[in-house]
Amino acid sequence: MNRDIHDHARQANHRLITQVASYYNEARENIAFYKEINCIELQELSRSHLLHWKEELRSLIFNGINHTDERSAS
Repeated sequence: MNRDIHDHARQANHRLITQVASYYNEARENIAFYKEINCIELQELSRSHLLHWKEELRSLIFNGINHTDERSAS
């Protein structure tokens, strides 16, 4: 039963990482689009979104690794 809980948590974490990665990629696409139409304000806004999603991804990935390591050590 404990294994099922870990499997569900791993799947949920994977889905969350995939969703956040999608937001990150959208922000990158937005920057390129706004650059093409020469809209500096929206480029900057998209850059801030990009940085936000980058930090979220980093946190999800590295915290997930740390939690896995902690479980293995127990």
